[in-house]
Amino acid sequence: FDDLDDRMTTAKARLTSKASAKVPGEKKARGGDLTLHLRVASIYYRIAEESGFQDEEAMRKTIEHYKRSLEVTGTAEAWHNAGICHYRLACNLPRGLDGSEAMHRRQGLLRDAMRFF
Repeated sequence: FDDLDDRMTTAKARLTSKASAKVPGEKKARGGDLTLHLRVASIYYRIAEESGFQDEEAMRKTIEHYKRSLEVTGTAEAWHNAGICHYRLACNLPRGLDGSEAMHRRQGLLRDAMRFF
């Protein structure tokens, strides 16, 4: 990950660029192209993975980009890794059946994880 910052900057610039040239055969999602979202998501996934899935911001960005890629086509990588991030986000919340906000949020994340798996 020596040049991770450069890659992220380049990827973000392409995502926000309105003048991106269309590559023949490349599928476009509402928020950008499929390949780019998969690449950005995999970078954020690696960041989350290296933090032991404690970096919630990286997991949320991973989910966001995998969901955008799924708008175009369903890939096993996107479904699987988005499910893992939802599951790990749920694992980071306190456990219990006390009816708290955290309990409801945790259950929602676990339901989302099952949808992706």
